[in-house]
Amino acid sequence: MLLVLVYPDASLRAALRGMAIWWDVLFPSLFPFFVISELMLGFGVVHLFGALFDPLMRPLFRIPGSGGFVLAMGYVSGYPVGARLTAKLREQNLLTRVEGERLVACTTSSDPIFLLGAVSVGFFHNPALGPCLALAHYGSGLLVGLLMSFHGRREERNAAAGQKSILMTETHRPGKLKKQRPEPGRLRTAFASMAEARHRDGRTLGELLKGA
Repeated sequence: MLLVLVYPDASLRAALRGMAIWWDVLFPSLFPFFVISELMLGFGVVHLFGALFDPLMRPLFRIPGSGGFVLAMGYVSGYPVGARLTAKLREQNLLTRVEGERLVACTTSSDPIFLLGAVSVGFFHNPALGPCLALAHYGSGLLVGLLMSFHGRREERNAAAGQKSILMTETHRPGKLKKQRPEPGRLRTAFASMAEARHRDGRTLGELLKGA
């Protein structure tokens, strides 16, 4: 407060520049993605991504396919969208605690508008720095995701062993064996998961927009 009183002109210019950065960069890069992500959750698009991306996300990052949606939205819109979507998936029991920790570690990043516009052009006045910053930023995020795939493996093994023992107990109980049905195609399963999630949510478009 003392410095503001001593240097009122510099304080006013800094405040105006901060408001300009917020209005020109942060608001347009965050607000639409907050709304879009909430709508996608309500319409079940996350479950569609989950079924399609599962074969890719599990071997690489050891997270469910729904993490692919969070990864894409986090990199496109920047923080804190990735962390917020991870928390939403955790609330819906689509992620375990360990999987959520892996996911939030590699999706907390800046958005391209901030990197290219605010940092490269606004701060350094050099647009050529944009690709270099993006490569270093998002490349390191993916590297963190690959390294975090080793996180919590012992805990998952213990949980899997407990689940396997319960399954073996259920299997050895007398009773009729259920006839196994052939699995449907992955695309068909993805759309079925999306429809089921939409039906389970049940909110109208107006309610989804209001919540977003």
